[in-house]
Amino acid sequence: MNDKVRGIILKQSDYRDSSVLLTVLTREYGRISLIAQGARKPTSKNARSLMPYTETEFNFDYKENKTIFRMRSVSTIAFYRRLYEDLDASLASALLCEVTDQLTAEDQDHQQTEFFYDLLQEALKMLGEGKRTDIVTAVFLANVLEHNGMGPAVDACVLCEKPEAYSISPEDGGFLCRDCAEKAGVRPYSIQELRQFRLINKASLTHYDILADRIEDAGEDIELLVRFFTLHGGIDLRSYELYKRMRIVEPQGVK
Repeated sequence: MNDKVRGIILKQSDYRDSSVLLTVLTREYGRISLIAQGARKPTSKNARSLMPYTETEFNFDYKENKTIFRMRSVSTIAFYRRLYEDLDASLASALLCEVTDQLTAEDQDHQQTEFFYDLLQEALKMLGEGKRTDIVTAVFLANVLEHNGMGPAVDACVLCEKPEAYSISPEDGGFLCRDCAEKAGVRPYSIQELRQFRLINKASLTHYDILADRIEDAGEDIELLVRFFTLHGGIDLRSYELYKRMRIVEPQGVK
């Protein structure tokens, strides 16, 4: 069966002599792998369409029970040059695509696949437009955690349900009141830090302008959210360490 589908390229790796192996997120089939023959040849006309973070339209033969497919043709739908020219945007894109790669699968439930496709599509577009990487990344991570049942509890103490916020504990799953935090030996957070973390976890990418006006830097929020992935999802986000180091060298914030 000759299928033509849209997909977002999550990653690319060399395959044999001159080909590449693509990991692609599609709405129809979830995450799939495609072989693009001859893509690394100097004469290849498809190199740009096969770069990570690009939204493309593929033509390939889909067969059940197969995990890797051979690509017949490809055309670009959306290509964001900034994601390759700006290091911070590139590292953020790599982190978002790694999260998507870790939490999607072939022949996945359509509702799950569409959630990831739409969220990643919008996030990459915003990064390509020059939106702040810290805010886009933090909200993306928070939305994914919430959708997958791993989101922080930010309405009350996660242990005793007292409507009080004194600290944030990824180990326990969210906000802690003073009594629970002191018993657990968790440091206090400022009112501003608590409000900001709650705001990020209640927001969507459509709230970007509001967040940009209120948040000076979301780096610590990202750190906390990544710990939620590790502690509650068993997910090791390797690309985060490079993204984190880059932000230390060149802090991001209001531009």
